[in-house]
Amino acid sequence: MTGVEKDGRSLRSYQYGPFGNRISMEDHEHGIRSESSYDILNRLYEERSCRFSAAGRSDADKCIYYEYDNRGNLTSEYEGENLLHGYAYNALNRLEKPWNRRGKEATYYYNGTGQRTAEEKDGVRVEYLLDLTKQYNNMLWMERDNRKQRFYGDSNVSVMEKEGERPRYYLQDEMGSVLRCLYDNGNGNRYGYDEFGRDAYRLEQKVKTGSSYTRQGEGQPFGYTGYRYDEVGDSYFAQAREYRPGSGRFLAEDVVRGSEMAPKTWNRYGYCWNNPIALVDLNGQTPESPALQSQPTGSENITLDMFDMFEKKSDPPVLFEGFGNKKEVESLLPDLSPYMPEPAKYKPKEKFTIPSWVPPYDSGKTMVKASVQFGTGLYAELKGHGVEARIGLKDYVEFDSQNPCYFLIGGEVGAGVESKVATLNTGGELAVCPMLDDQVMAEGFFFDADLFHLREEDGDIYFNYGAELYVAIGGGVELEVNISECWRQFCKFFFPNSKS
Repeated sequence: MTGVEKDGRSLRSYQYGPFGNRISMEDHEHGIRSESSYDILNRLYEERSCRFSAAGRSDADKCIYYEYDNRGNLTSEYEGENLLHGYAYNALNRLEKPWNRRGKEATYYYNGTGQRTAEEKDGVRVEYLLDLTKQYNNMLWMERDNRKQRFYGDSNVSVMEKEGERPRYYLQDEMGSVLRCLYDNGNGNRYGYDEFGRDAYRLEQKVKTGSSYTRQGEGQPFGYTGYRYDEVGDSYFAQAREYRPGSGRFLAEDVVRGSEMAPKTWNRYGYCWNNPIALVDLNGQTPESPALQSQPTGSENITLDMFDMFEKKSDPPVLFEGFGNKKEVESLLPDLSPYMPEPAKYKPKEKFTIPSWVPPYDSGKTMVKASVQFGTGLYAELKGHGVEARIGLKDYVEFDSQNPCYFLIGGEVGAGVESKVATLNTGGELAVCPMLDDQVMAEGFFFDADLFHLREEDGDIYFNYGAELYVAIGGGVELEVNISECWRQFCKFFFPNSKS
C-alpha cells in the first residue's frame, strides 16, 4: 500500500525499499514526515521525523535509534541519550518485560505453547483463561482484583460480561478490529485506528484537545484486528510476536522463513507485506485474508498457499479499495509465469547396464583390502598429551581393491578420539553403489572401538591402518587386513584335511 485517501484528500503516503522496508511516510493529516534506515538484516536502526506544513518544516528533526539482541529482537529505543522503550524476551522469544521512559513496566507470563496467560502492571496481576483449541481470539475470561470479565464469541469476540455490570456487545470491521463496545441501550466506547493500527485516540490528541475516541485497552482489552494493546511497550500482542503500528513492523523476526517464489516474504519484520487493508496476521507468523478468520476445518486452509498464488495470473494491485476474499488477495501478486521454467517431464531412470567384461560384485571376505576415497568435506582435529580428537563431515567417492571395477558414493558425519593404544569412532554414514542401481552398501549409525588398530566385526578380527585429510577437498587411504580370514586360508592351504 502506497497511500490513503479520503474524500479526494490524501491522508498518508508511503515509500518502500527493494526489500519491503518502509523508507518514508508522510502523514498529511497530522503534518508529520518520517524517514527510516535499515541494516543488511532488514532491522530498523534509525528513524528521523519532523513536522511540516505547506510552508515547509516547522521544527528540527527528531531522531530515534533502535538496538537488537543476537536473536534479532528489538531491545531498546533511544532518542539521543534518553531511553524511550526497553524490551526483554524469554527463551521462546516471547516479550517478557517491557518498560518505558515514564517509569512504567510490565511482566508477562506464558504457557508451554507460548500463549500469554498472565501479566503484571503497577503491582496488579491479571490472569487469563484461554481456549487452547484455538491459536488466537481464544480468551474466555480475564481476572483483575478478584473481578472477572468473561468473553463470548466464535471466530471473534461478540459479548463481554463484567461482574456487577450489564453485558456489552462488540462491533468489528472486516479486519476484525473492534470499533464499538456497547451496552444494550447503545451507549459505550468508540475505538478507531489508521490503516496500520495506530490508535485514533492518540492521533486526535496530537491535533486537538480531547478526543471522540476511547483509548485502546480502556474498558476492554481488544483492539486492532483483535490484538491486545500494550501501552507500556507501545505494541500489540500478536501471539508469536509483538507488532508496533507506528513503524508497521514486528519487534522480532518471523519464525516462518520466506518463500523463494515470493521475494516480498524474505523480509522477516514486515507486517502483512505492507498491505494491511487486504491482509491480517493473527498469529504473528502468516498473513492471511480477513475473510478466512473463521478458522475453518476440512479442506479449506486459512493460510495462503504461496505456490498456488503464483500459478495464477493477476492484475496490478488496486489501491484504496477493500478486499474480502482469497481471489482478490491473490490479485495483489504479480504474474511471474513468463519467468517460470517449464515443468520438467518425468522420465523414468534408466537401469545401469554393467559391461560383460566386468566381474560380478564380490561381497565376501578377503584377506587384504586396500581402499582409496576422495571428495569434499571438513574435519577439525585437536591434539594434546598423546590424544587426538576429531569431528567432521564429508561426501566422497570410494574405490577398493576387492572390487576395482565398482565405486561407492557416500556421505559421513562423525567424531572420534585416538590415542597410541586405542581408537573410538562414532557417527552416521550412507553409501550406495550406482552400478548396482544405487544399492545401499552401508547405512546407519556406527560405533567402532579399536585396540592397537585391531577391531572385531562379524566374529572376525581386523587390522586397519590409514589416513585421511579433508579441508574443503581431500581424500584418504586405508589398508584392512582380515586376520581371521588369513588364518583360515593358512590352515586351508597347509592343513587341507583339518576341520578346524
